[in-house]
Amino acid sequence: MRRFVISLGLLFCLAASAWAAEESPVDVVSATTHQTLDAIASQRAVLEKEPAKIYQLVEDILLPAFDFDYTARLVLGRYWRTATPEQQQQFRDAFYKFLVHTYANGLLQYDDEKVEIEPLRGEPNPRYTLVRTKVFLEDGTAVPVDYALHLTDKGWKVFDVTIEGISYVTNYRNDFGAQIEQKGLDALITRLEQQAAEARAKVEAGA
Repeated sequence: MRRFVISLGLLFCLAASAWAAEESPVDVVSATTHQTLDAIASQRAVLEKEPAKIYQLVEDILLPAFDFDYTARLVLGRYWRTATPEQQQQFRDAFYKFLVHTYANGLLQYDDEKVEIEPLRGEPNPRYTLVRTKVFLEDGTAVPVDYALHLTDKGWKVFDVTIEGISYVTNYRNDFGAQIEQKGLDALITRLEQQAAEARAKVEAGA
């Protein structure tokens, strides 16, 4: 579980400063990942005293780098098309908070893990380009973490991450779909909001 949390936490290490269309996806992932991990390491003492500050760091680096609108549509799948515009926005916001508050703790657990980024295989595809990386944990274990990006009018954006062969978009789509079938979309939104609040409370309490 710790591998998953740390690896998905590293998803939040793609800062906005290098997201330019003229750069390759590999250049973007490489430059911004190392830049952000260095920033986390330099703020370690502050984060240990005030762990909730991790949320501001995540807010600063996540939104510009990640296409949450597109990801939300992928995760909801066919339920996105039947949702009202209000439900779509509520789900998007609740899902974002859920991811941030649940997995930001992965950044707090970051302990000098190393990231190796593989060269791109072939030419980048504007609709879907996969950047493969390996995260080396402190015990020497290499965890494959692959980022799916597409090219938007604002540059390359991440919309999915696959950790040890598990796509988080696919994983959540299956999980959320089952919950929607049982209790409806509004109930799912409420549950995500509750879980986000619980996760944040744990971090703020230093748990």
